[in-house]
Amino acid sequence: MFTKYILAETDSLPPIEPTSMYEFVIAGNGVFVRARRRELEALIPVSRCEIRGLRPVHPYVRMEAGKVPLVCTQAILAEFQRDLPQRIAHLAKAGRRNVESNQTQAGER
Repeated sequence: MFTKYILAETDSLPPIEPTSMYEFVIAGNGVFVRARRRELEALIPVSRCEIRGLRPVHPYVRMEAGKVPLVCTQAILAEFQRDLPQRIAHLAKAGRRNVESNQTQAGER
């Protein structure tokens, strides 16, 4: 079975089965997807909601490969900083279009 569904009925979740590609965890604070591969395991929220009778879980990402080398971290940061002004401009332009669209719609009423 590639997908499994788990109810968070206790404070701890069972280990991820090696045959599962991913698992949906239905918990007191929402629905999460959990997956594991060599050197990486994660529990990520898909939908936040209250589900009474189940225990809450907390999202996580665990890397077992050790620390990311400083040179890699610096390269990621440099790329982010280089692209940031362009991304901000794109978001600002999209925001202006949204505001203009809302103003036009409000004027048509």
